Amino acid sequence: MQGITMKAFLIRAGISRQGRELEMMMLNRDNRFRVLVVFFISIFFLSSGAIASDCSSKEIEDNKKQWGVDSQQLFVFTQKIVDAYYSRDLKELERYFRSGELLVGPRRNRLQNSDFSDVFSDAARRSVIETGATCNIFNSQGALLGGGVWVSTVNEKLVIISITDFIPESFNYGAPATAILVKGAALPPSCLIYPWLSTDNFEAMSKHYGIPLADLLKNPGHYVSAKTSEYFTPSWCEGESATGLGCKEGLALSVSLERCASLYAAPKQEKNKVISSEKEPIVDSYTILAAVPPQKCMSLSEGSDVKVGKCYALQLGAARYTNFSVHALFSNGTIAPLVVFDSKNELMDQLQP
Repeated sequence: MQGITMKAFLIRAGISRQGRELEMMMLNRDNRFRVLVVFFISIFFLSSGAIASDCSSKEIEDNKKQWGVDSQQLFVFTQKIVDAYYSRDLKELERYFRSGELLVGPRRNRLQNSDFSDVFSDAARRSVIETGATCNIFNSQGALLGGGVWVSTVNEKLVIISITDFIPESFNYGAPATAILVKGAALPPSCLIYPWLSTDNFEAMSKHYGIPLADLLKNPGHYVSAKTSEYFTPSWCEGESATGLGCKEGLALSVSLERCASLYAAPKQEKNKVISSEKEPIVDSYTILAAVPPQKCMSLSEGSDVKVGKCYALQLGAARYTNFSVHALFSNGTIAPLVVFDSKNELMDQLQP
């Protein structure tokens, strides 16, 4: 029974959900007693002709119709996740991660040199085991297990996309302050440039500055120059759309600190978060996660013809989305993004592999 839950044993023996309540009752009992009980109950169910079906016909039909998901495959996959938690096997659990880093959850690099208890609390592990595998999709994001384990289909393959209940990982270097200051006042969040979800702003900058879009999106810090601090009016700021994003202040990759600070109302601060006071801000808030070492700043701004100064690892809140970036102050009085990611894990991989 080592490395496998009682429920999994019952399932593989040909017993379906009848095993769930039994597993819960026996979770804290002696293993030898559990094995005997499971053995005799398995014989009983097999001899009585129990069907090895984990999901009801209604679940199978509903999930296929609404979500296009095979409930039985989902159950088998999520049972493997439960087994990995039960046996405290990080390597096995990582096998079920989506390609790259999780949207939320422990980094792959962290799992290589950690014990299970370093990454997940006993409460998180117990939640996964007690909730068990599932036949059902929770919502459009996917299936939800205990411990905040989200499962979804990516490229026609079931994978873990997020795990919200884990022990957070800290940066190796702390946050130096609670806000980026301009003449002693907090910098408004909308002064922090990042690629919009549509990437319209970076497409416009790519065309205006003559920088390949893919390169600008991947390493904007490499292209910071005196030229990228020149503001321009994007093409969509014409006629009725003249009040759209970027029309009030214009677009620039390197934003003038003083100019931008004068365009927006003074932000509010709640602990370490700086929150916009604007009704419709381009960026809702930012939080300084860490001070980035000077050598790393120089590496991320390689190719820039402007001297880089202080760098900050930031969490940016914009509408319903969150981005993670390294923004740097430059000697010409501007601030610009060096790199921008969709997840904190990608940012941490960049700063502390």
